[in-house]
Amino acid sequence: MKTVSVSITRSHGFFRKLMVRAAKRSALALKSFAGWLTAYPTTDAKCKIFEGGKPPAGGSPDMALAGNLSTLAAQGRHVERGTCMGRAVAEAWKADLVGSGIAVSPKSGDKTLDALLTVPWKLFCECACVDGMPLWEWQAMMIGSLPPAGAGLSRFVLIPERIAQGLIPLALLPLEIEWLSEEAVASVPADHKFVRGIELDKFGRPQFYHLRNPETLDITSGERVPAAQIVHIFEKRRAQQSHGEPVLAPAIERIMQGDRLPRIELDAAVNSSAPSVAIKTQRALDIGDDDEDPTTDIPPGAVVRLLPGEDIATVPNSRPSQLIEPFISAMRGDVAAATRVNRQVLDRDYQRSTFMNSRMSNQDTDRLQASIKSAANRMLAGRIYEAAFPWLMMAIGRPMPADPRKLAQMMRYAVRPDARPYVDPVKDVASAVNAIAQNLSTYHIECAARGKDFDEIIAERKLENDALQAAGLPVPTVIKPSTQPQQKKADGEEIEDEEAAANA
Repeated sequence: MKTVSVSITRSHGFFRKLMVRAAKRSALALKSFAGWLTAYPTTDAKCKIFEGGKPPAGGSPDMALAGNLSTLAAQGRHVERGTCMGRAVAEAWKADLVGSGIAVSPKSGDKTLDALLTVPWKLFCECACVDGMPLWEWQAMMIGSLPPAGAGLSRFVLIPERIAQGLIPLALLPLEIEWLSEEAVASVPADHKFVRGIELDKFGRPQFYHLRNPETLDITSGERVPAAQIVHIFEKRRAQQSHGEPVLAPAIERIMQGDRLPRIELDAAVNSSAPSVAIKTQRALDIGDDDEDPTTDIPPGAVVRLLPGEDIATVPNSRPSQLIEPFISAMRGDVAAATRVNRQVLDRDYQRSTFMNSRMSNQDTDRLQASIKSAANRMLAGRIYEAAFPWLMMAIGRPMPADPRKLAQMMRYAVRPDARPYVDPVKDVASAVNAIAQNLSTYHIECAARGKDFDEIIAERKLENDALQAAGLPVPTVIKPSTQPQQKKADGEEIEDEEAAANA
């Protein structure tokens, strides 16, 4: 018996060691893409979101940020994929920054050359990616990566087969931000700094990108790609920053709370929807005995006789709570403020919107997104035109000039971002015309603010007017705001237009 006892004790210790090893391996597994989701919430002071559980002991803020990018990207993708507000923020960023596309117009100073360059450029934009995706869809995809992952990544590649199709061989290969290798795939020079897949020089400029397919298990394979072949867009918020922070990072906790709250209320409503009654009695019963169950199951249609001194009280169902809507509305306000999007796009409720508050909200959003819009115009449109310019010149049969100053002049272009639609076309146009009449703006400025080119509009309008006159049709005239039919206001509804209020 003693021998058996010792054998059991040793066996118990052996299995205990196995359990400890399994626990350690489970802790290491938290570094994986799915495992880091358990690190939520990111704003919890007790939560260690740095890889390995410890923040970096030294280094620049750029290196400190790189340590938890895997965590933030995993959580951001989870929120964007599985919650309504996360998806709404991502779609709002694509609509605000890209919409129908960021266009480029050649402005070399030679109208003949500009017209020649426009033809192959538009043909390239229609199938800019390796899979034939148009340039504007690629732009929306890159901007859509900013909220969950903090950056968009693509690579220039050459496809010789396109030459036989009458296309330039340059194409864009979209990549996930996880392609940036956390470890160097090749030797890094002593005067360079390596920060999570990006090799920087002493001035902090990217020189090479270390790429590795995250779907393969071969950690020895990778490629060191020159920075000239990479399109890496992110919002630069501080000096020498080489990686982007997810837009959803400060709002992840609020979004998850707002997602759990309706689920909890629905579960509570289901649990409390069953009819429940309580029997009140004046007798003192010992309900603390473990052997006695104070609950009674009554089948449907049963008749229960009450004893003297007993009464029935129903348990009211107060779920879902009527206070859930203002609570979720407050959360949406926090998410909209943190992610710099219009609050109305989170719930798509415009019933209480007026011209003035919609205009102010759009102007405020435009100011908050001005910096990233500038980066999107430069990286997602201008950078692509500069890379494709030699191929465009070859397509029109023009040689590249040897003089750098002349080349810079020929490569000049104008970027026209996609602009917001009119809130009220009559009022918006009237304000633009008044600004031009008072010498506070120009037609070019007002058209550029709407994502249009004034010169192209004038040329197209001339063609249209000539066609209308040739067909004997009248040219459309200006409709003044005063001739617009006035709609009657409902009782208690405010009248925004001062002129309409005076006339009323």
